[in-house]
Amino acid sequence: MLNKGALALLSNYGGDSSDDDKRFERLPVPDVLLNSKVSMIKHIDEPTLHDGRIRSFVHERGNWATYVYIPFEEHEGIKELILMIYNKVPRNIELKKAEDFHISLTRTVILKHHWISSFVDSIKLNISHFKKNPIDPSFHMSIAWCVGDFERELNLVLPQLNDVLQELMDNYSQENWYIYVEYVLCKTGNKHFQLYLK
Repeated sequence: MLNKGALALLSNYGGDSSDDDKRFERLPVPDVLLNSKVSMIKHIDEPTLHDGRIRSFVHERGNWATYVYIPFEEHEGIKELILMIYNKVPRNIELKKAEDFHISLTRTVILKHHWISSFVDSIKLNISHFKKNPIDPSFHMSIAWCVGDFERELNLVLPQLNDVLQELMDNYSQENWYIYVEYVLCKTGNKHFQLYLK
């Protein structure tokens, strides 16, 4: 008999019967698996539960949305900037303040669960040569957002928004435009990894 592994042994096992020609029927497939109405549970995105926001990628079990960022503590300058932006943006655009301020160091990527450890280890390696220093927050930082496509309307007021930012930069000392970084955070799914700089 050819050796086809454990499954082959199971299918050819004849018990203690002396009748070598006796054939055994395979176990029947459970009815629940044959029922065409049974399907995988699919996640239904509900934008109303997230202030109208729509996922940039489909939610799938086993996929973990992941990104690396620097936490940023809200201060009076940011509060004033948001207020001034609200006053400049057309009233038909409903701006929403960001829930947590942070400086994004990466885009949001999708990881499988078994990739997470390797990904975190690679971040540790890549930041190992960085020292604890103030940095110029020239990376992307979201402070407000809106639901819908208002790119054209916002582009019209963009010069005014840039003037507002420049005015604040002139009014506040240079030190207010730097942050002291001790660690970076990696958020993957509902897990957070805190990675300290040297």
